[in-house]
Amino acid sequence: MNQPYNEQDALLCSIFSDGTALFREPEEPAPGDCVAVRLRIQKGAGVTVTLLRGFPCVQTHMSKYRTDTHFDWYEAKLYCRNEPILYSFLIEWRGRTICFDRRGPRWVDSVPSPDPAACFRVIPGFHVPQWAKGA
Repeated sequence: MNQPYNEQDALLCSIFSDGTALFREPEEPAPGDCVAVRLRIQKGAGVTVTLLRGFPCVQTHMSKYRTDTHFDWYEAKLYCRNEPILYSFLIEWRGRTICFDRRGPRWVDSVPSPDPAACFRVIPGFHVPQWAKGA
């Protein structure tokens, strides 16, 4: 028997980010660029959002960037050098912790060790060929 949809389910379903221009600006940065990385979550959820980047993991507080009809948007800045940047997100909500990476959101008991295969990544200087965009 299915459990009824609840507040926790609604929160998990609202969490999203990816490598597209809406969530990363510029989408294809060059070395030396400052990149805005964003995550969206249910409006008014009362969360604290942290960007986890690199190995060992460095934690950066994310600030609320904007609010629209349905979502609060959080943003942090990354400064690109020549090497790839790997990142994921940590969300604190009512004393519980959610990790969000390319696999999606999941409840965790503590700050996880990032999995390089599941992290989002910025590769400075990499550009998708025009013919491959939208394919």
